[in-house]
Amino acid sequence: MIVSIGLSHRHIGRGIATEATAKAIAPIHYEKKHEFIHAFCNPASNVICRKLGFFLLVNVILNTLLVLPYDVMTGG
Repeated sequence: MIVSIGLSHRHIGRGIATEATAKAIAPIHYEKKHEFIHAFCNPASNVICRKLGFFLLVNVILNTLLVLPYDVMTGG
C-alpha cells in the first residue's frame, strides 16, 4: 500500500493529514501483518508519524530515496 497525502497551504496545521494517515494505516495496524511502515524523509511526514506514536528506527536507502522506517507494532 502506498499512501500520499498532500494539502494546500490553507489546510496545513488542521490535523487533516494526521487523521487521514491514521485511517489509512488502521487496517495494517489491526491485522499486524507488517512490521514496519516507511515515511519519506521530510519534516511533515516525520511529525505525523510521531503524532501517531511511531518512532524512528533507522534511515535506509530504498530505490535511491531516503526512507524512514517506523515501527508499526508500537505505534498508534
